[in-house]
Amino acid sequence: MSTPLVKMLTHRGPVQALAVDLTGHYMATSGLDGQLKVWDVRTYKLLQEYYTPTPAGSLSISQLGLLAVGWGPHVNVGVAFHGWAGSE
Repeated sequence: MSTPLVKMLTHRGPVQALAVDLTGHYMATSGLDGQLKVWDVRTYKLLQEYYTPTPAGSLSISQLGLLAVGWGPHVNVGVAFHGWAGSE
């Protein structure tokens, strides 16, 4: 692909990790700026923003819509994707 469909400025620095849910409607990103953000891919709008103690190095969204966030030796699971303002 030579020309991207969309370019999004998601963080103030490099993006460390990203994940897209199974519906393709939501995307989570983490950056070296220590922020974890959740986006609506259909509208490119920011839905949620969190600060992490250390930049998250890995993200995964389960079939149930739970977000797993990993940094260093830690993994947190349980941030629900569904039920946020603007979600279906």
